[in-house]
Amino acid sequence: MIRGRYGLLIAAVVVAMLSAAAGAGFLMIYSPLPDPSVATRQQLFQWLVLRDLSQEPVEIRQKILLRLDTEFGRSGDMDSTIENLEDSHRQTLWHNVTVLFEPWLLSKVQQYSQLPGSQKTEYIDCFLDRAELWNQVGAACLKNSASQGPKGGSSVTKLIMEQIQQCSNRAAPEQRQQIGAFMVAAQSRWLWRQLPSFKVFGKPASTPEAN
Repeated sequence: MIRGRYGLLIAAVVVAMLSAAAGAGFLMIYSPLPDPSVATRQQLFQWLVLRDLSQEPVEIRQKILLRLDTEFGRSGDMDSTIENLEDSHRQTLWHNVTVLFEPWLLSKVQQYSQLPGSQKTEYIDCFLDRAELWNQVGAACLKNSASQGPKGGSSVTKLIMEQIQQCSNRAAPEQRQQIGAFMVAAQSRWLWRQLPSFKVFGKPASTPEAN
C-alpha cells in the first residue's frame, strides 16, 4: 500500500539538487543568502541545510517550493551526498522538508481537485514518480539518528503519515475531503502500478476511471 512506500511526497524533488551540490563541491557559507527565486541551485541547497525555514516568512517558503517543484524532477545518487553532510545539517534538511511538506501537499491537492477527470491519472502518476524517492531521502537524513529507530525506512514513513494526518486535521472540512480523495486516488493508482503489466509495458492492462 501507499503507506509502505510512498508515505510522503515533497523531498524527492530535492534529490537532483543534492547530487549537483556534491559534484560542485558544496561550501557551507554562513552568509546572507539571495532571494530563493534568483538563487543558484547550490544557494538553494544552502537555504535547505543552513536555515530553519519555519522561522522564515511564508513568501520565502513559497519561493523555495516553487523552485523545487518546477526545477528538480530527476534523481541522482543522493544517499552518499546526504550522509556526507554534518549531522546537524542533515537534521536541518529533514526539519525543513517537514516544514515545506504541508503547503506542498495542499497545493497538489488543490491542483488535482481542479483537473478534469481525463487528466487526473497522469497527474497522480507524476506525483507518485516524485514521491518514490521520499523514503530514501528521509532515511538518508535520519541515518544513525534516534528518530529513525530500528525499523529504518518504515519509521520514516510513519513520521510522514503522521504529518499527513495532522495536515488533514487542521484543514477545513471541504479541504479535508479533498485531501482524503487525493490520497485515496494516489493509493489506488500505486496499487495499479504494482501490476506486472504496468512494470513491463508502463501501464496496466486497464485502469479504473478517475473520479
